[in-house]
Amino acid sequence: MAKLVLLHDPHPGIAEALIALPEPMKDCIDSLNLKIMPLEEAVIKIELVANELSGKVEVVENYQYIGFRIIRRDVTPGKINSKKEHYFRLLRYQEV
Repeated sequence: MAKLVLLHDPHPGIAEALIALPEPMKDCIDSLNLKIMPLEEAVIKIELVANELSGKVEVVENYQYIGFRIIRRDVTPGKINSKKEHYFRLLRYQEV
């Protein structure tokens, strides 16, 4: 039987992040906030958006959250272009 979880505490979008959480991902996690569903189902929904953004999703069981990793190219004028990795804690979850 799939583990049912309550999804809660979505990332606020900007907060203290170096970059804002991409809007499609923010919309996705906001739609899952306070929902009860199998953890695997939530991850699949988030992965659909992550794939469109060329990002990766991970479940961090020790701390009960779903994370999102994305690599963005820094295109600051006058600087050498470089890739920067950004990581977001998207949603917390707890078993019900």
